[in-house]
Formats: sequence, structure tokens, C-alpha cells
Amino acid sequence: MAKTGFFGSIIRIFLCIINVVFLLLGLSVFIVSAVLRWSGNSILNKITSDEAVKSIINVSAINSVTLVLLILGAFITLLSLIGLFGTCCTNRFFLVIYEIIIIVLFIFHGILLVVAAFKSSSIESEFRKALNQTVDDLNSDQTSESDKIQKCSSLKFFSELFECCGANSPSDFKNASYVTECCYKNYSNGCADKTIKSFKENGVNLIVIPNSIVLGLEFFIILLVPFLIGRIARARRLYEEEERIVNIKPTNYQNYRYYN
Repeated sequence: MAKTGFFGSIIRIFLCIINVVFLLLGLSVFIVSAVLRWSGNSILNKITSDEAVKSIINVSAINSVTLVLLILGAFITLLSLIGLFGTCCTNRFFLVIYEIIIIVLFIFHGILLVVAAFKSSSIESEFRKALNQTVDDLNSDQTSESDKIQKCSSLKFFSELFECCGANSPSDFKNASYVTECCYKNYSNGCADKTIKSFKENGVNLIVIPNSIVLGLEFFIILLVPFLIGRIARARRLYEEEERIVNIKPTNYQNYRYYN
């Protein structure tokens, strides 16, 4: 194992800690995603199996998200193992691979966040449109009774989850009986604003802050790994130079003096 000096050792300790944290994070994301995707008792399974909720929420998109999270968890776990091996064993080959992947990940991560920020407004408008359409179908005389039951069930699901009633307010319903049938309780707030507000508030804690921290760590890793690689290369050059000096053979002049 190459000696990397004081600063090199500090960097190695820092990178080891970061990679252990990300290893645990990757395993956690993978396990939670697997439970959400395949467990029959998970809230995700309840949402995707409810035919009424499918008319409001894009279930295929939710399933795609869980699949992406599974792949992401496995990727983070593998990347952390590469980083740990390269850092702990001072292996330049694995550190170079680790650095390249982190650079690509940093660029992709930044682009993804920008796209998500621009895409959020369209997702919000689509949700509002779907929720209002559900209420309109309930108020329509052309909607069959079976469809009305399903749509009422979906609204009640959101009502119970987000403590709301109707799309914009309880006054959305033409039939007053829908307030008690399609709402968990007689809430005054509409589900469109309440649901979107809840996602935005949780989005700061669950998406914005963690992603900002991860981007910052990725940037520091990009800066630190080349320094560590340089330290490892320098240590090996010094070691090879010491070996060359130790193994140097006596000169012909020394042999001449010995025999004469």
C-alpha cells in the first residue's frame, strides 16, 4: 500500500467515510424500492391497484419511478464499493474509474435537476386537470353509476390522505350528498391545492436539500480524487527510486581497488 502523506491520508479517510455512507444509502434505496414495488401492503401497491386512483395518477409513471430507484440503489452501491476499494487499497486504476463515473454522474445529476424543475409545472397542471375532470364526471348525468362510484372512491382516497374535499372545494359537487360520500370528512380545502402544497413542502426536504448535498459532495470528490492519485503516484516513484539505490551494484573502479 502506497504512503500518501498526511494530507493524502486525510483525503483517504474522508473518501472512505463518504463511500461508506453512500454504500448504506444505496442499500437502503434498493431495499425500500423493492419493498414499495413488490410488497402487497405498501401504500404504493394500494395506489397502483386502485382502479379509481388510476384515472387521476399516472400509475405507469409511478412504477417506472420505483424501477429507476432500484437501478439507482444498485448503481450507488456498486460505485461506493469501487470508491472504497480504490481509496483503501490506494489503487489508481479503480480511482480513475471512480473519478470518471463521478464526473459523468455530476453532469447528469445537474441536468436532471434542471429538467425536473422545468417539468414540475406541467406535472402540476396535469394533476389539476385530471382532478377537475374527475369532479366534472361525477357531476355529469352521462357518467354511469359504476364509474361514479370509482371516481368518488378516488376522491375519498385523496381526501383521507391530504385532509381535503373536492378538487378546489366542497362546492365543486352539484349533488350535496357527494360531500359526505366522496370526502373522508367535511374539509373546507380542495384537494388540488392541498396535495400540490404537501408535495412541494416535502419536496424541499426530500428532494432539494438531499440533492444539493449530494451535488456538493460529488464536486468535492471530483477535486480530491486527482490529488490522491497524484500522491499515490509520487509515493510509488519514491519507493522505486529507493529500491533502485539499494540494489545498485559496485562499480568496476571499486573492484579494481579491491584486487590491487
